[in-house]
Order: sequence, then C-alpha cells, then structure tokens
Amino acid sequence: MDIPDWNPVSFYEHMGYSRADKRGGDVLVWKKFVEAADPPALLRLKRRPSRDARKRKVTVFVNGWCGGGCEECVRAREAVAGIEDRVNYEEIDTSDRASLLSWGIDDAVFLDDARFGGSPFWTSEELRKEILKSPDRRP
Repeated sequence: MDIPDWNPVSFYEHMGYSRADKRGGDVLVWKKFVEAADPPALLRLKRRPSRDARKRKVTVFVNGWCGGGCEECVRAREAVAGIEDRVNYEEIDTSDRASLLSWGIDDAVFLDDARFGGSPFWTSEELRKEILKSPDRRP
C-alpha cells in the first residue's frame, strides 16, 4: 500500500524498483533482473462472498502469511465474538492455491458482499459497529 508516512512506494522506486501494477491503494513494485522478464501482476477479485438473507455475513480470506491477513483475521474474530446470533462468520483459507486462484484474492475481510476497511489499520470495534449498524435480518 502506498502510504506516505508508513511504507511509501517512492522508497522502493528510489532503490531501482518500478511500478508493475496497481489496484486501489495496492501498488506492486518489481526490479527487472533479466531483460526478457515480464512484469508481475496483482490478483484480481474473481467473485465476491454471498450475502446471508438472515444475518450479516463476515467473510475472512486468510493465507497464513502474517503480512496483514492474520491480523485482520484476529480483528474480525474479535469483532464477532459475543454477537454470533447476528452474524454469520466464515474463514476461507487461501494458502491453498486452488482456493486462491478461484477467488482471486489472498487476504481480505468482507462484510456481506463488500470489502471492509479502506486501510490495514481498521479495528475490531469499527467492524463490530458496522455489523450492528444494520438491522437484524432474522424473520
């Protein structure tokens, strides 16, 4: 993520890397070591989690690498703790390559069918507040 005060892409560009791809705030940089090499590309979301007709749904994609996904998974678990009657919680393991490629995403948290959090710094309290903001869908 190109966050100026945290880990700016310009630092990597200064070290000889160049931008290969961009998706929202995510920027993929790389350094070409072989002239014939093709630049890599970021994964693209292929499908979204489904909504639940009765409850809010939290879907967590986690691949086991703790670059942010593990932390988001822990925060999502904390957010739904104690309100299981109002939320359907699901974790999808994207460390399995077939799962990763079928979804087109590695680490993320979705609330219903929309990605939650605009930055990696959201809190479990923010997610819980969003879950509870919507009326209960139970009949």
